[in-house]
Amino acid sequence: MNLSISLNSEQESAANDLLADYNQSQETPLTLEEYFQTVLLGIVNDKVSKNFEATANALVAGAKALSYEDRVALIEQVQSQLNGG
Repeated sequence: MNLSISLNSEQESAANDLLADYNQSQETPLTLEEYFQTVLLGIVNDKVSKNFEATANALVAGAKALSYEDRVALIEQVQSQLNGG
């Protein structure tokens, strides 16, 4: 996916301030485009992680409601898939 955004002059000035602040702490400075990509991917990847954790927690909650035998079977099935079988 390629994104394009338009900034007005006030937004561009603020964005350049953010970039300058960021680049002060970096060995290799970024361009504004690279900075926006880094920030946006950080936000998206954080959401990916939160979505995965929520799904995993829902699976755990559902598994707790199963009988012991069904939980064991579920664990064996998942372990088999994780081990490539």
